[in-house]
Amino acid sequence: MGFNIEVSFKIKTGNSFTKCNNLMLDLIEENEATHHYFINETIGARKIERSHRIAYINFDCIEKLKSFINAVKKEKLFFIDCITKDEVKTSILYASSYYLTHIMTKDGRKLYLETGKQITI
Repeated sequence: MGFNIEVSFKIKTGNSFTKCNNLMLDLIEENEATHHYFINETIGARKIERSHRIAYINFDCIEKLKSFINAVKKEKLFFIDCITKDEVKTSILYASSYYLTHIMTKDGRKLYLETGKQITI
């Protein structure tokens, strides 16, 4: 069993990208994540509407996840998109408003909101 969290930050040119990326890696190492990986997400063609770097991070126990969440909340640069729990099936424990409106399907969003903000996929 494990816990997954998706944390994003805006991709900006210059020094802030490197600063945010290094800070995220430091937080991941300090809180002893099991594994992690990054992707870049850009939405828009001529006009870029969203350009974020998303970190997918896995923890083996909830205490490490809580510690990581507290550290991320102290930094105003990061956004928590989604928190899930992996067993045989995945349970969504938290989803941000952006995640609900842009990532989840309409049926998934309805189920998430109706079942007390926790669903199993």
